[in-house]
Amino acid sequence: MNPKPTKRTSLRRVGYRVIVQFLSAAVATFIFIKKHSRSTIQNNNYSYGPNHNFHDDEYLNWLDNERMRKIPLPITIYYRCQSGLGHQLTRLAAAYHLALLYKIPRIFPTSNPMCGDNIFTIHNYLLGPYNTSREIVAPLLVDVPYSDNNIFLKNSTLFRLPAKFPNLTITVPIVESQALRSGVNLNNEVEGYQHFFYRAQYDRIIQNEFWGKDKSDYQLYSQFMGIFSRQHSDRVKMIMEETQFQQHTVFGLHIRAGNGETGGFVSQRRTIKDLDNWMIKIIDVLCAYRQLNSHYFNEYPLMLYLATDTASVVPKIQSISNEKCSIPIVSADQAYPEEGAGVSFLAYAGQRVNQTRCLNGWRDMVLDMFMMTQCNTVIAGTYSSFTQTAPLSYVFHKAKIYNNQITNSSTIHPHYFCEMGISGDRMDCFDNLSSWIKNDPAVVSGNLNAARQFRRIEIKFPSDDKTSTASITKLFENTLLNPPTETPKD
Repeated sequence: MNPKPTKRTSLRRVGYRVIVQFLSAAVATFIFIKKHSRSTIQNNNYSYGPNHNFHDDEYLNWLDNERMRKIPLPITIYYRCQSGLGHQLTRLAAAYHLALLYKIPRIFPTSNPMCGDNIFTIHNYLLGPYNTSREIVAPLLVDVPYSDNNIFLKNSTLFRLPAKFPNLTITVPIVESQALRSGVNLNNEVEGYQHFFYRAQYDRIIQNEFWGKDKSDYQLYSQFMGIFSRQHSDRVKMIMEETQFQQHTVFGLHIRAGNGETGGFVSQRRTIKDLDNWMIKIIDVLCAYRQLNSHYFNEYPLMLYLATDTASVVPKIQSISNEKCSIPIVSADQAYPEEGAGVSFLAYAGQRVNQTRCLNGWRDMVLDMFMMTQCNTVIAGTYSSFTQTAPLSYVFHKAKIYNNQITNSSTIHPHYFCEMGISGDRMDCFDNLSSWIKNDPAVVSGNLNAARQFRRIEIKFPSDDKTSTASITKLFENTLLNPPTETPKD
């Protein structure tokens, strides 16, 4: 007769079964990687245009199916977003990197219910499937394969633990009665990640190859933007066609004018003094840049895609360009917050009674960011987490591909992340993350003696503070990563 299993034996079996099922899902992902690890540049169905846009349908179909597929989740991270879009994504990227380091397969983005309903409403609307219940909530996948270039596929050696992070691995819990938590909640900030301000700190980040965070950021942002573009494909397609986007070399220009915002926006030196004159100088720099580099713009003429928080900026800078050298400037038709109403997400938060307007406001913010990711080059008028998230990650990824595979090109413009000087008469451009962090531009245009942009790096990197060990250990307390130890029996 077979002995009756004890509670401890049962827990072991449950734990092993979860791990086996989890590994089966990992094998399926590995098969997909092997199948799709070709270079998009070499794909006969793809041509490397001036803006180098990714997001092939086969990859997005796979993402859609995987997000809806139910798999056993030993641990699930729920990340609660707060504040504006750029602020949210810098921290979501930190949560994603943390999940990747500890092999947590899914992360659920949530946010304050500013548009009504519940914490899933906004992200379900942005990423689908849109519903107002908690029953169907599609997560983001962690450690997904890239679809665009095989030399940048995920590599576990890139994602080694930072020195101050605890060495936790998913194990079978050896307990008799205490239940383990499966859900881990992160609210705005992420344990173990911080802003850095000093050169020595950034030198350590570069020496450690960012702990792979440049790769994980691109994984997250390409997934987020790809899913968004699929969910709102009609709107994206309409803008692409109306602007003739693919027929131009597009520079994405972000002007964060503030729209009457005060407080931290002013104290953090993000305001633009004399906005009209500043825009005149920007157009002067870009007109001269186009003339100096005209060989890049013969086949695909230069065009600017404008993303801004202030509606009046759009016609003003278009008029300035028409008077100067007629660089076409386009933007997505959208309902901006009222002039002087302040930061967009707070303006929309007051629209609880009009959920459609609130949700469409968030959609338009992400749409502008998506369009920036599709540009050849990104220009930050002032420093902002908006441009330092997906737009920066995309453009440096494109630059890496361009620099490795597109050699001696006289027709395709290189990919840069650029920053305008304080007065608008200088433009510093970078082609990789290390140089950008060190503030060592590849190209400088305009008045070389003009003051450079005051900037703060908004990306959150793994902390080198010793408190990270304790805070992350506590975060995963009573989970499969950090189960309680069994009390020895007398």
